[in-house]
Amino acid sequence: FSNDHDNKNISIEYRGPKLFIKSKMAVSIALIINELIQNCVKHAFTTIGEGKINVIIQENGHMVKVQVSDNGIGCSTPITLSLGLEIVKMMVEHDLSGHFCIQGTSKGTNAFVEFPLIREE
Repeated sequence: FSNDHDNKNISIEYRGPKLFIKSKMAVSIALIINELIQNCVKHAFTTIGEGKINVIIQENGHMVKVQVSDNGIGCSTPITLSLGLEIVKMMVEHDLSGHFCIQGTSKGTNAFVEFPLIREE
């Protein structure tokens, strides 16, 4: 993270089951979550000194849902996708055969990723 955030108190909480998946898929998921967290840190807490980022993973049958949300300054919808978010969208669609959505509210931002689960064999 940049020095702009040295004096900020930002916590990150992860919740969800352990998933056993193919390593190529795991790398894509890790890169996607990392970019979404970086996006929160960069944009959500620019004018406030503290905040929280939640990463929630849910498994529902053969589908996985990942939500990355923050309680930052929020933004108006629709959100214009930055280069980083465009890359996230492409990775979700092409690497995971899934869907990506991001919504801004007055109380933060919520990013959703949904994709079919392909288990490690």
